[in-house]
Amino acid sequence: MGKVCPIAERGLGRGAMKSQFGLSHALCSTQSAGGFNGQPVGGWLVGLNGQHWGEDFRICEGSHAIGSAFTSNICLTHPGISARHAEISIDSGAASIRDLGAREGILVNGQKVSSAQILDGDEISFGAARFVFRTSTRREPGYRPTLRPRPESSAFRNETPKRVCMAWLVGQYGPYTGQDFRLVTGANFFGSDEGLEISLVDSKLAPRAGYFAVDAGECVLIIGGNGSSSRRPLLDSDEVQTGSHGFYVKII
Repeated sequence: MGKVCPIAERGLGRGAMKSQFGLSHALCSTQSAGGFNGQPVGGWLVGLNGQHWGEDFRICEGSHAIGSAFTSNICLTHPGISARHAEISIDSGAASIRDLGAREGILVNGQKVSSAQILDGDEISFGAARFVFRTSTRREPGYRPTLRPRPESSAFRNETPKRVCMAWLVGQYGPYTGQDFRLVTGANFFGSDEGLEISLVDSKLAPRAGYFAVDAGECVLIIGGNGSSSRRPLLDSDEVQTGSHGFYVKII
């Protein structure tokens, strides 16, 4: 299985998939027509500090090795990460993690564990590198995960100009079933045109139909433009129809 990379591709199948050649994760793509390696996404790890701050790592069903080695499915470069640090698994929607003998171990919600079940909103630390786990499982509209312990209020408000992942669109049916499109801070344009943050193959969709305006804790769908746009605030698990395709939104 290839690496799970933090940077999602803009559009369907456009961009180079990261292989075993040691390319920078900032150059790679994780999008494909049926999810990563043809599998629907099961969840994400999102960085809360260090060089992986604001990056999302896709996790599908099965087991995924986490470590600093390029052979890891989730390759982390934060100082203190062992070559084979941990393994995270998703089986029928249930997620778990286990220590692979890392010198700095793993923490789940501040408690050191050798293995543990992990739930939506849990904070996981690999040494000093901190992440929040989000499952792709749909929840009731308005559901908000409780981070235990909750990151500092500045966790997603960094002074750097880096755009960070704050949400995802997940396909519900058709060619995008199980595929996730990451939504980062700022404007995320969608339409049938190429080169957009969310480029969809859809004859019923305008070349630039609208955009998702994302900030810490807020995601707004804006459709249209030139003074005739509509604005719709989105909550976690809300459904979104774009042309012929249906998605639901997951918000950190």
